Amino acid sequence: MRVSCWKTPYSSKLDFVWLLIFCLTGDLLKSIIVNLAISAEEFQRLYEGSVKTVFAHSIDGRSIRFPANILRPYVMHSGVRGTFQIDFDDENRFKAINRVG
Repeated sequence: MRVSCWKTPYSSKLDFVWLLIFCLTGDLLKSIIVNLAISAEEFQRLYEGSVKTVFAHSIDGRSIRFPANILRPYVMHSGVRGTFQIDFDDENRFKAINRVG
């Protein structure tokens, strides 16, 4: 598969940095970067049991669905906000999540 890195639009310096890392190393193939802004009220649904999955779009346009409980370490009084890198193993199962911005 050939990836044309320089034709992909980016919306911020952070997006450009991650895109550049991907183009140079290919290391982000098993990672996805998402910007999240989930209010405390929305995240409360997790604890009530009515929401178990978060659906988001990555900075490169891919769609991802992941278990909401992986965000628990990042819940603040205002909810969950920031840029996160979600890593997957060779079988595309969740491996780790880290706040990157």
